[in-house]
Amino acid sequence: VVGWGWNVITAMSPTSGFAGPGTTGMLARTSGGELKYYPINANGAWGNPTTVGSGWSPLKIFRSTMP
Repeated sequence: VVGWGWNVITAMSPTSGFAGPGTTGMLARTSGGELKYYPINANGAWGNPTTVGSGWSPLKIFRSTMP
């Protein structure tokens, strides 16, 4: 089990460097249109999510810019 409450997530994309050099995490859009960043800590555990913005409900394609 990696967590619970993911049923509100409608799109996810891995990201690298979003919160600064060397960071990794996941950007996720909620059913309410919020864009959230879920960091992955150095020990591999999920960190506390932060809301990046809102109004993302119309987004149809979610693409990572990771190499």
